[in-house]
Amino acid sequence: MNSAINWQDQYTITKDRAIYVQEQHHIPGVHTLAHRTMTNAIPSLEWHYHENCFEFTIAAKGSINFCTQSSSYKFSGGDVFVSFPNEIHGTNTVPIALGELYWFQLDISNEDNFLYLNKETAHYMIEQLKEIPHHVVKANAEEVYPLLKQAFRLTQMGADPRMIPPICCCFFTL
Repeated sequence: MNSAINWQDQYTITKDRAIYVQEQHHIPGVHTLAHRTMTNAIPSLEWHYHENCFEFTIAAKGSINFCTQSSSYKFSGGDVFVSFPNEIHGTNTVPIALGELYWFQLDISNEDNFLYLNKETAHYMIEQLKEIPHHVVKANAEEVYPLLKQAFRLTQMGADPRMIPPICCCFFTL
């Protein structure tokens, strides 16, 4: 394995990919909110990590294979792949097949400014995130997909950023 890079998504809008970063969505604690539709296989993701960020990748359609340094994980149908802060992950030279993905990154480095929550609630939520026991969380696509789609739609519309964190909090209760 080559050395991993500290991956920083950049603002991108194309016909098949939209990536919003802090400068566009203005939601404290959310580093990236993104969506991609793959109509053709795309190259593998190189080994990378996200400094101080949880990354949640949701397979809205299709089946995806992600890897950590120690294991491989296949997820689909609304399942969520969780990479923990600073954890090296990628697709281990496996291209990403047809499908649809949403992903978002939560930066846990500042409890004073996290999803518009007060410090005590932010601390509690971050501690709960650290207790997620598995890399793949089985989720019901019929519950997860509408929440993500709504959060993403609000972001695209440039809605008040305070409207989006409650949707994210609902996502964590599923």
